[in-house]
Amino acid sequence: MRKNLLRWACASSLLLPLAASAAEATFNFTFQGVDNVASGQLVAEDLGDGRFLATSGDLTVTLGAAIGSYSLVPGNPSLVLSPTGTYLFDGIVEPGSDTVFTNGGVVFAGNGFEINIYSVAPGEFKFDYFTNGVNTIDPTTGTVVLSAVPEPSALLLGVLGLAAVVAARKRQAQR
Repeated sequence: MRKNLLRWACASSLLLPLAASAAEATFNFTFQGVDNVASGQLVAEDLGDGRFLATSGDLTVTLGAAIGSYSLVPGNPSLVLSPTGTYLFDGIVEPGSDTVFTNGGVVFAGNGFEINIYSVAPGEFKFDYFTNGVNTIDPTTGTVVLSAVPEPSALLLGVLGLAAVVAARKRQAQR
């Protein structure tokens, strides 16, 4: 009985990485505009319909008036106001779409700025920012490139766990 319980516990622990990796994904992205250039990373929860909700992340702006580092303001599948009340956003990421970010987009905050990156048309994105009571709307559009960050293979983790169980059983059989 005890051996069977141990085997069941080991087998079910091998499946845990599979469940965890299905719940969230990590994405790298870049924004390239005329006046603003930025890159960042988003950790997003899978909504199960091809869309993801960004729950944490960062942005580094390397060109423009808002140069610096920023943290994601978590969104909501329905539109919510940014902390300053300037932007109506949702934080939705659509990796299989030309729009990548919805029209509400994602918002980042820090250093006295709020930055909203959002889609205005397939393949066209805006980079607007709010600071010192002024909302600056960039008159030009830019491009966003989004790529998924590869997760450690759940299969590899399972194989390593299985190898550990086999090694333990061999050791036990030798005693």
